[in-house]
Amino acid sequence: EPFEPICITNALSAKDVVVSGLEDTVTYTGEEITQPYLTLWGIGGMIDASQYKVTYSKNINAGTASVTITANSDSMYSGKVTLNYKIAPAELSDILQVGTLSSKNYDGKAQTYTKKELETAFTELTTGKMIPSGSYKIAYSNNVNAGTATMILTGSKNYTGTARGAFTINKKAIGVV
Repeated sequence: EPFEPICITNALSAKDVVVSGLEDTVTYTGEEITQPYLTLWGIGGMIDASQYKVTYSKNINAGTASVTITANSDSMYSGKVTLNYKIAPAELSDILQVGTLSSKNYDGKAQTYTKKELETAFTELTTGKMIPSGSYKIAYSNNVNAGTATMILTGSKNYTGTARGAFTINKKAIGVV
């Protein structure tokens, strides 16, 4: 009888494969966050990366991201395995550089800053830019009368924690008649 080849495929599934190198929690960076140290292990040892492809979803913003490892059609494996990891919000106090806030002049009204003024005062250490608007809330204290006022940025969405900056409200000059 003629010999008939038998094709043996191994399943790529959570019960048949061990994935090492997955970081359970990573911190938001504003960029795609991948898992560069993933290694797949099967019954025969390490599975060569040429046997599968890796894709990601929801891997930019804070929340739950997924990495899916799918066997290539021409590999000795079949199927796929999906693993989740957490992208934690970045801590404002760790990523923001607080510069000098320009002084304001007393006029009897609450003193605040425009978005443009904030861009020069609070910059992200990695990009040198202000974090995106909508990613923080601003609160002020002691910002009506002459003296030292405080601005507090509180992170939201992809950011957590607070960053503070102080500014001076100058006394109103009295003119000579």
